[in-house]
Amino acid sequence: MNQKLKAVLITSGFAVWCVGIAVGLQFASKYITVEQFLMGLSVVGISVCFFGIYSLILSKLEFDAKITEMVDKK
Repeated sequence: MNQKLKAVLITSGFAVWCVGIAVGLQFASKYITVEQFLMGLSVVGISVCFFGIYSLILSKLEFDAKITEMVDKK
């Protein structure tokens, strides 16, 4: 696939995602209070932080295993 076409598709996907989030927030604002939204946002943020820490630790363990494997091959 051409790099320019790939960039256009990714940018278009991002734009559609942004519009979808905006429409979803407009729809949700009718049923969810600001306090509930902030609590949900906090839960999502903390979850993302935990996933980031998990990914970092997993990467380190995989890297250590790969280094050990490479050293053992020698």
